[in-house]
Amino acid sequence: MHKWLTVLFGFMTAIVQSQPMNDTTDWISGNLPHFRTLTVGDGLSQSSVVDVVQDRTGYWWLATQDGLNRYDGRNITIYKKYFEDVTRPTYSRLGRLFVDKAGDLWLLPATGLAERRNAQTGKFEVFPFLKDVSCILQDSKGRYWASTYSNGVYRFDPEGGILAQYTVPGSGYDLFEARNGQLWLAASSGIYYLKSTNAKWSKVGSGTFSPSFSRLAEQDDGTLWAGTHSQGLYYKKPSDTTFRLFTSFGGKNSLSPNVYTLALHIDQQQRVWVGTYGQGVYQLNPDTRTISHFQASKTQSNSLAYDDVLDIFEDRTGVIVVSTDGGGISVYDPVLIKFGGYTASQVPPSVEVEQVRAICTDTNQTVWLGTSGKGLTSLTKKGDWATYRLNATNNSSLPNDRIMSLLSNPDGTIWVGTQGAGLARFDTKANRYTSFGYKSGFPDQTIWCLFRDSNGRLWAGTQASGLVRFNGAGK
Repeated sequence: MHKWLTVLFGFMTAIVQSQPMNDTTDWISGNLPHFRTLTVGDGLSQSSVVDVVQDRTGYWWLATQDGLNRYDGRNITIYKKYFEDVTRPTYSRLGRLFVDKAGDLWLLPATGLAERRNAQTGKFEVFPFLKDVSCILQDSKGRYWASTYSNGVYRFDPEGGILAQYTVPGSGYDLFEARNGQLWLAASSGIYYLKSTNAKWSKVGSGTFSPSFSRLAEQDDGTLWAGTHSQGLYYKKPSDTTFRLFTSFGGKNSLSPNVYTLALHIDQQQRVWVGTYGQGVYQLNPDTRTISHFQASKTQSNSLAYDDVLDIFEDRTGVIVVSTDGGGISVYDPVLIKFGGYTASQVPPSVEVEQVRAICTDTNQTVWLGTSGKGLTSLTKKGDWATYRLNATNNSSLPNDRIMSLLSNPDGTIWVGTQGAGLARFDTKANRYTSFGYKSGFPDQTIWCLFRDSNGRLWAGTQASGLVRFNGAGK
């Protein structure tokens, strides 16, 4: 058994930078969820997508100012139907899509007249009596409803025309049917529900302030969520008589009381997705009482494509689609995207994550990456990055930048196996190392792998000296 006694002490020079992490961020993967993007480069007619739906055959339909797009998972077919995309601090005017119970696609294009695409024939039909419509809904009883920007609410029959017209002040933006069959309307003048006793839309209070409401969504427990134009996010429990402003669950992350919400969605896990104009996406998790915030990033290739969000949609397989006003759509598939990742474009410029040859995690849950020629990189649980490099003028630096193997020890130290410079043991707490090579008696300068067996014995697989067994004391 060889003895190695030469010990050198020093401080490793490191370049340390950090990335902000959210309360619910996966610390290794970064700001989850990771999104993939569909843009003009993939065949979209335009990068501003105002609405997305899925029909009964599985196609995604995407409305843009420059065409209606049908996406089959690979190819995009574009139809000459154009949609409005108007967003202002106090109002919006956006094209909408809706799929009815027969599987037909309804669209509200820039012409101001509602259209329907027959799922069987593929032909489009225009409905002249449906003018200035902002949203279409078919309720659980099969009845058709339409909210408008200036004429209240219609109940209509596609074949028989308008059956009833209801007066509601201001512009209607979103029609919604709750799980109990109650119909709700988000309007510029407040939130309304249809009273079955007198067939009138009655307003629900929202405190002393009456925002311009834009979107509605409901959780399984009956909690209603309501977005506004630059006036915050509101919610109403089943036992509440009014809507209340939501800003936080009491943690450090919160929503601005002036958040501009154009998209709301409740996913299969009952998390609330809040699509904002200018602030990206917030995800509220009532179970953990936490808020995650996802925004576009120039250095994160898997980040949200754009911070101006117009719609959030979930298809039948659980895929989340975020429509943006300038970045196409961002797609999150929780089944396919199991792992996060980092490339050179996703980390600070001075940090090295390319050509990784070895990975380990120490007792503090810091991840260590050994690279081929670019030194040793670490990522702490707090999100701090550091890269350690060879410094020829300082014998305290790494013995070599070509790292082939890593092994963490129970005491928090790290064994570093190099190519051509032997073995180093790094004391992460004291920030200093011990070096073992030919001069100290270690038989090989290249260590391909390191292993600790069930008895705590340490083994090194070397290039020219076979298998070497050693202990932590350097003997």
